[in-house]
Amino acid sequence: KITLKRKDFSQLRNIEKNKYDLAIAIGSIHHTKSVNFSLKYTYKYLKKGGRYIGWIINDQSPLRKSTDSILRKYYLSLKTHYID
Repeated sequence: KITLKRKDFSQLRNIEKNKYDLAIAIGSIHHTKSVNFSLKYTYKYLKKGGRYIGWIINDQSPLRKSTDSILRKYYLSLKTHYID
């Protein structure tokens, strides 16, 4: 049985820990306030031996960094809806 959940990192506190076999974050985790915190937080939800699949972009030009910061603040100000 496969159950998919799409969640914002800020909503993970409502999910059971040590339950999931796989977490996928493709091109998104570097947009969080802290990549290290987000990775550690994600692993709390994986079963022992669970896998994380993703990539983190860590080499950004100054323009990209400032643009990402502006967009992040804007998107965080919006009301968002996620599929459970």
